[in-house]
Amino acid sequence: MEKEFKNSVLSTLAYFDLFDHPLEARELYFYLCGLERKIGYYDFLLELEEVVENGLIESKNGYYFFPGRLDLIKNRESKVNYLEKKMQIAKRGAKLIRFVPFVRAVFVCNTIASSTAGEDSDIDLFIVIEHGHIWLSRFLITMLLSIFRLRRTKKKINNRLCLSFYVTDKNLDLSRISIDGEDIYLAYWLSNLTPVYDPQNLLKRIVKENTWAIEILRHFGNVYSVGQLWRVEKLNRMAGFVNFFEKVWSTEYGNLLEDQARSIQMSKMRKNKSVQDEQDTRVVINDEMLKFHENDRRELYRQKWQEKCVECGAIE
Repeated sequence: MEKEFKNSVLSTLAYFDLFDHPLEARELYFYLCGLERKIGYYDFLLELEEVVENGLIESKNGYYFFPGRLDLIKNRESKVNYLEKKMQIAKRGAKLIRFVPFVRAVFVCNTIASSTAGEDSDIDLFIVIEHGHIWLSRFLITMLLSIFRLRRTKKKINNRLCLSFYVTDKNLDLSRISIDGEDIYLAYWLSNLTPVYDPQNLLKRIVKENTWAIEILRHFGNVYSVGQLWRVEKLNRMAGFVNFFEKVWSTEYGNLLEDQARSIQMSKMRKNKSVQDEQDTRVVINDEMLKFHENDRRELYRQKWQEKCVECGAIE
């Protein structure tokens, strides 16, 4: 058993152990961190069994976890029903969002995408908008989901859609918001993006433009997909309606609406207490990215992960 492979397995399980989440073999393969080179799946399984035989990790019912953490299996399986419910809500939201002009893709992200969310959590969305229209599209999406009572508010969180991360289709490389050093959380965040509306297959472009993540997750790009179950199809009957407004709003008149939408939203943002003026990437507000993660815990998770790696022997 190679030391590098052993440390990679332990480091990967250490990260997901922070969320009380055991991994299946296929998941563990795709999420392996810290490898210098890719490894074939068959060779991976052979070496993985050696790690189990050495007592460094345990396996049961197809899951892998640290010794003494057998309870994680029950914990994960208990989440299936409410995670499915949350994905159904995300799909319902995506069906509405696709009617908004210039929306190019909608992804479920964060803890729902990685199946580590709690029952009372919201549903994080990552939305891609055509360049030049991010403010107008965000304004319309917010209004639409508010009307249908799907949008998260300060008082309504559970099973509501969190609209806290937008980018344009010309700004898919997220390396500029990576925290200094190894941003393990952002790498896994990217690897777990789950498309619910992606008619142009922007997920492939996202992977291509974030190759920096390969330095952390060697198998990044071999997207671990949940299949087509939660996919929303491209508009057919109403496509002409959306195309009409996209054509009209791609003129000077559309630029005026974009400016007005920006002015309205910026005015509201200035009134809210936030960390938007801090020199970090918790909150990013510009014409290419709108990111509102005031409680950004990436640094905390990285620290806890590194401590866990030392504890399990992945880091000496």
